Amino acid sequence: MAENKTKPTSVTPTMFIASQLDERVRSDCDALVSMMQAVTNAPAVMWGASIIGFGAYHYKYASGREGDMPRLGFSPRKSAFTLYTMSGWDVTLLPKLGKHTVGTGCLYIKKLSDVNAGVLQDLLKRSLEGYAALEAANAEIAPKPASGKTKPKKIDVCKPNDPSYAASVDAKPYQAMKKALLKALPKKSPGLTQTDLFAELVPHLPRKLFPGGRLVSWWAQCVHADLEARGITVKESGRPARWHQA
Repeated sequence: MAENKTKPTSVTPTMFIASQLDERVRSDCDALVSMMQAVTNAPAVMWGASIIGFGAYHYKYASGREGDMPRLGFSPRKSAFTLYTMSGWDVTLLPKLGKHTVGTGCLYIKKLSDVNAGVLQDLLKRSLEGYAALEAANAEIAPKPASGKTKPKKIDVCKPNDPSYAASVDAKPYQAMKKALLKALPKKSPGLTQTDLFAELVPHLPRKLFPGGRLVSWWAQCVHADLEARGITVKESGRPARWHQA
């Protein structure tokens, strides 16, 4: 089984940031370090060659694949800053953020002046809070139900282009999110970007399962990826990426 190559290194974030040639990039890196340290109360650590991470999360899939990743992190890529989380981004805040794009677990920002710093900080806080839901949803580490209680029904989920991924999640929120996604997605091209799609979901979701819009981001990304992997939705070619129903 493939080993996760993204691990903490002995290189200091200060050295890595100093190696960036663009002064604006260095300044934005310093600002992101300060913001993520304040949110996580964890020191900045280099993960792999180019990710500055904060805190650590141990993931384990039903397939047996497991490893560690930072709870929050970022990397100054050539085209944009990539912000990382495994718990998802709050879809109710993304429309207020400013210029950005999103991927599975990733938030892309060209420069910090393009976004609202207060909203970005709130997104980071919500993402950090979302790890509780992520840990409970993971079949391998979810707490067992108390004696005498019926175990919640599970659904196996997968990811496009990642045959090694396997996990089981609670059926009720999965089905509710699936219904909302298919209600929001167009039946033909042009489809919706992931940002626009996720922004449409909250009105279609039962408040009992997603009170105040909480947990929407993680479940939306989980179910959205699963539907694409099963061929129920289609990712269109071109930029930005768009999806419609198959």
